[in-house]
Amino acid sequence: MNIQSSQKLTKLIGYQYLGTIPYRRSLEYQNILVKKRQIFDALSEDEKKNTKEIPDILLLLQHPPTYTNGVRNNYNVATEEMDRLKSLGADYVAIRRGGEITYHGPGQLVGYPIINLRNHGLGLRDYVHRLQDSILDTCSKFDVPCSTSSENIGVWRGNKKIAALGVHHQRYVTSHGFALNCTTDLKWFDHIIPCGLKNKGVTSFMHEKGTVGQTNPEPSVETVVEAYRDSFSKIFNVQLKPLHEIAPYLCLESQEMQNELIET
Repeated sequence: MNIQSSQKLTKLIGYQYLGTIPYRRSLEYQNILVKKRQIFDALSEDEKKNTKEIPDILLLLQHPPTYTNGVRNNYNVATEEMDRLKSLGADYVAIRRGGEITYHGPGQLVGYPIINLRNHGLGLRDYVHRLQDSILDTCSKFDVPCSTSSENIGVWRGNKKIAALGVHHQRYVTSHGFALNCTTDLKWFDHIIPCGLKNKGVTSFMHEKGTVGQTNPEPSVETVVEAYRDSFSKIFNVQLKPLHEIAPYLCLESQEMQNELIET
């Protein structure tokens, strides 16, 4: 069954909020989903009729304290520097996304869209712009107006970054995504130069809410998840449905997926 057949105006995307999971585990999960999507996209229309649908997916989650470094800087980090960051109690992972070093941790909403750009008529630049716009829309819902920069990717509150972006795509299928600081402990960023940008700061909803003194709901990750889903749906013109309703075999907790993760 083609899950998008009834969607004339919008496409259907399955979403899953995973809670807090280790970065490396989420990376394995992403890689499996990307590979499945690429294999499915390569099938003929007749072959797809007899194959389980692999839809576009939006993963939303949090990570334990983790420093990740993108392709720009992976080979310029000394072992001593990696050990220093690990000694702080965080993991360190070199990955295949754009950008440089950043931090992921509790209180930060991380989003990994795994979508085929061609199905949405998007090039990579347009896709990044829409990701940024979806975060801007979410920020406005919490009375924290932000902006983007023509010089530096991400979403900014003045001279401070509230959301970092780093994406990867292969054969039109995206992975990695964004990290939006909600109630993040910003002290973790003191140990690095976030995204390699000197003389720039970082901020969070919690910090800004204290600064501007607004009275909207507390910006916990769980609260922001709901707001972000609506923003993503609006900006990308898609319909979001729980992944377990449209493709339960792709959910992280499904037996099929657990078996594949064991094999990796």
